Amino acid sequence: INLEQSSVTLLLNEAQIHMDLSGIINHIDHNIGVENRELDFYADFKQSDTYVIKVKIPEGYDVATLPPPVSISNSFGVYQLQLQKKDGIIQIFSKFINQNDRVASEQISDAKEIYDAIGNTERLKIELIKD
Repeated sequence: INLEQSSVTLLLNEAQIHMDLSGIINHIDHNIGVENRELDFYADFKQSDTYVIKVKIPEGYDVATLPPPVSISNSFGVYQLQLQKKDGIIQIFSKFINQNDRVASEQISDAKEIYDAIGNTERLKIELIKD
């Protein structure tokens, strides 16, 4: 699937300049409670979901910093996030593989770790500086 979206928001003010990429990556995620949990967690289904998105850096700007890569592999599945900058383009790679549709309550922190990382990705902002 090729998706062309031109609605990346460039937010400017005196304190900060950033590209707001919220919602551009939309893996299925859940807010899982782990405290005092007695029941197993059942995912909707097993899945593999990959996004590769290229975003052009606005003219006159450069990337201040990119978020660090994320690589999680545990009993629930795999989640990876990597951002690279090359030739005025930011490439975003995000991959989620849910290998188990049931997670025992004793291992619920594995599912929470992946879903929390996905939630952070879905609120992605990239800090910019003037050239």
